[in-house]
Amino acid sequence: MLQFAPIFQDHAVLQRGTELHLWGTGKPNAHVSIHLGASDAQVCADSHGRWEAVLPPMDTARGLELRAQSGEEQCCCQDVCIGEVWLAGGQSNMEFLMKYDDQRQQAYALPANPDLRYYCCPKISYPQEGEDKDLRQQGFWRTADAENLPWFSAVGYYFQKELSKKLDGVPVGVIDCTWGGTSASCWMTEDYLTGPTGTYLELRRKTLELDLEQELEVYRQTNRQRNTPEALAALDRMMETPIEVPSSFTPPAEEIARFRRTKYAPFSPFSATTLYHTMLAPVIPYSIRGFLWYQGEEDTNYPQLHRALLSNMIRCWRDSWKQELPFLLVQLPGFKNPGGWNPLDYVPIRQAQEQAIRGSERAWLICAMDVGMPYEIHPKHKEPVGRRLAWQALHHVYGQDLLSDPPQVLGARKQDGRIDIWFSDCGRGLVLRPGETPLRLTVNAVEMPCTCTAQGDTLTISVPTLKASDRVHLEYAIVDYCTVTLFNSAEHPALPFAIDL
Repeated sequence: MLQFAPIFQDHAVLQRGTELHLWGTGKPNAHVSIHLGASDAQVCADSHGRWEAVLPPMDTARGLELRAQSGEEQCCCQDVCIGEVWLAGGQSNMEFLMKYDDQRQQAYALPANPDLRYYCCPKISYPQEGEDKDLRQQGFWRTADAENLPWFSAVGYYFQKELSKKLDGVPVGVIDCTWGGTSASCWMTEDYLTGPTGTYLELRRKTLELDLEQELEVYRQTNRQRNTPEALAALDRMMETPIEVPSSFTPPAEEIARFRRTKYAPFSPFSATTLYHTMLAPVIPYSIRGFLWYQGEEDTNYPQLHRALLSNMIRCWRDSWKQELPFLLVQLPGFKNPGGWNPLDYVPIRQAQEQAIRGSERAWLICAMDVGMPYEIHPKHKEPVGRRLAWQALHHVYGQDLLSDPPQVLGARKQDGRIDIWFSDCGRGLVLRPGETPLRLTVNAVEMPCTCTAQGDTLTISVPTLKASDRVHLEYAIVDYCTVTLFNSAEHPALPFAIDL
């Protein structure tokens, strides 16, 4: 049977200005004709029936028919657009749906926008998973209307909304390839889990001594239980209601033991490499502009590995697409860890994210410290995150003159009574918002009080007793959670930093 790969469907967005990679299946060795607008291609399926075609770059367009024909067989995709396409990856905060966002009612009240389109890759980690959970909300292209908008990724929606607006209304598609609670190691191949990051492969190998058939059956039963209407309704209630106080919930010991034992089994979505093969590979090499990434919470288990892990994953994805595609990353927001059975430490992950981005070409980072919630691992306010990602894309990828990056330390000096720190990306100047600035200052290893002022690109820290010869250590926002106060004129919060003088 002649058909396109599952991602090519009605309402799809294809990337403008670059070669279009199309593929599908049909009869072995059959000739296949591909037609899209005024473009066409002739290809021959291989002995397994798989065919691939490449169409020349196209300009922005709407309402096209994408058609494949082989002999008497034909398949079509209607209402196809040519615009901008980005792939959004990560774990639950990128997966986080519009129906949980705190500004969802304002978004729902807007007129339908058929130029914003969203595709959620089906969440598959083993062959039978589609039989064990409800996948009806995944695996097809949606347009941004009242019926479909609740099922958009909130970060993805705000990103594409801002991008489309600033690009004069060009269609924008987001391909969502996410799974809550997953490590970056789940989204890469074995070849890139080298050196210390091979720890994740070793964790998976240890599960091979289990009775995997038995464990899979238990996992499948759990899937079914979590996908009952009652369980899904409970999930909705949990996601919609912010946690205001630390949770005292601790799962039973046997549940913790089973989860930890089977977490890295080959069928598990939390196992290294699994989701690369089951979710990401099926959309490679769909033509895209770049990647969005929001993840890191799960990798607090091995924070010392995260810089290498993230760097290797960026390389893996770029090699998979055979292009040096831009990579935009969300630094983890504030979160006050309540402890419990799975404690988290965000500080080293944020540092690793910044280091990995600085070590990669065409990679940029936004700060989200101001949108975190003390005891809620899923912040409900996603609009600034999506908008900041869009501004980085607009500036770095599309060449628009925007202040898109967070302030970053360029240098510092000390003198009697004060410390001056100057920053990049200040725009019209730094802004120090009211409230207690999350600074920790030690002078000669003794913690000292201080006051701050901001003018232009400089933050001045006044310490009346400071001598120019003193040893100084200064930290800003180097904690899991705090209320940040330092911003640039475009309301981008400054990245956390530490300085020794």
